[in-house]
Amino acid sequence: MASKHTVVLMSGGIDSAATVAICKDDASTLAGLFIDYGQSARDSEWEAAQRIAEHFAINVARLKLSLEMSSRGGEYFGRNAHFVLTAAASSAERPLAIALGIHSQCPYYDTTPLFSKHMQRLLDGYSGGEVTLIAPFLSYTKKEVIEFAEMNDVPIRMTYSCEHQNSPACGQCPSCQDRRLVNAI
Repeated sequence: MASKHTVVLMSGGIDSAATVAICKDDASTLAGLFIDYGQSARDSEWEAAQRIAEHFAINVARLKLSLEMSSRGGEYFGRNAHFVLTAAASSAERPLAIALGIHSQCPYYDTTPLFSKHMQRLLDGYSGGEVTLIAPFLSYTKKEVIEFAEMNDVPIRMTYSCEHQNSPACGQCPSCQDRRLVNAI
C-alpha cells in the first residue's frame, strides 16, 4: 500500500475505525469519507466519524447522496458497491486505495471475498489498475475486529453503531447486538 493515497470509507462504527488504524501507518496520505445515504442514524454516525478522524489526526469528508437507497431486512441493495465507486469517482488521486471495513460472518453479498474480487475487477476496468480495494478484516470475525481495535488504540467508546436511530442506540438491532461483544471481551 506504500506511496498510495488511501480513502477509508467511514461509518462511525468499530469496523471503519479499526480500518483507519490498520491503514494509518501504511498509506502515504490517509483520509476518511463518510457517506450520508439517508440512513436513520446518520447524525450520530457522522459525529462518531468526526471524533475518530480527530483521534487519528486525519481529515474526513461528508458526502450526501442525492438518491434514496432502498432497504430490505436491514440490507441496502448495492450499498458497499455504490460507496466504493463513489470514493473512486470523487478522488483524482492515483494510485488510490479504498479501504472498506467489512468482515466475515455477515449475511450480505457486499461483505464477502467474492464481492471484493468483483469490485476489484470493476475498479481495474475503470482505472487500469490504479485503484485498489482494501478490506483488511475480510477474514476476521466481529469479535476479532474488536480484539484488534482494543489492542491498537482504536477509540471504541467514540464509535456509534445502530441501524434504527440516532443516539441513544436502540439496543436491539444487529449492530447494537454486535456492540455487546465489546463488553464481553
